[in-house]
Amino acid sequence: MINQNELEKAKKFCMTSQSCEASLILAKQLELQGLQQEAIGFYAKAQHYSHAVRIARELQLDAEVMSLSMMSLPRCMNQSAEYFEHKGFHEKAINLYMKAKNVKKALNLAVKSKLYDYIQKITYNVGEEEDVEVLAQVAEYFITNNQFDKAVHLLVASKQVERALDIFVQNNIPITEDIAAYLFSL
Repeated sequence: MINQNELEKAKKFCMTSQSCEASLILAKQLELQGLQQEAIGFYAKAQHYSHAVRIARELQLDAEVMSLSMMSLPRCMNQSAEYFEHKGFHEKAINLYMKAKNVKKALNLAVKSKLYDYIQKITYNVGEEEDVEVLAQVAEYFITNNQFDKAVHLLVASKQVERALDIFVQNNIPITEDIAAYLFSL
């Protein structure tokens, strides 16, 4: 263990230096001494975000969990998303799932929570490699609930353009500039 005087010197050194190694060693010492909130800052300075997030979750420091998770690796993002999901903070969970490229979980949670704006946001950011089956399932959910305008966006994203056009025509849905641009880019 480092005594208090040495600890203060170490903190000053780490605050003025760019040494990730020194910040990591200090963070570990601070954690051992029960100074978790200070340890979070030095783990972050050392770019060991998963350690900082772990402590922040233990202390239920949700703002820190969110900001540090956004800088971490996908595994840590997914763990934090589950943490927020269990706490009922679905929007935060969805944002972390999306950042971790866990589109399936983000979409499922958005549908379950009826966060339609997030569903649309997710589907607009979906790339070619995403699971078109998931998008088609969500589109069916919207069709069943007579939310044809939302279903159309998902059908287009899942490459079911013909079906999307049929729904446009059958339900008199105006074609937005975004959809038109996407259709003409195919």
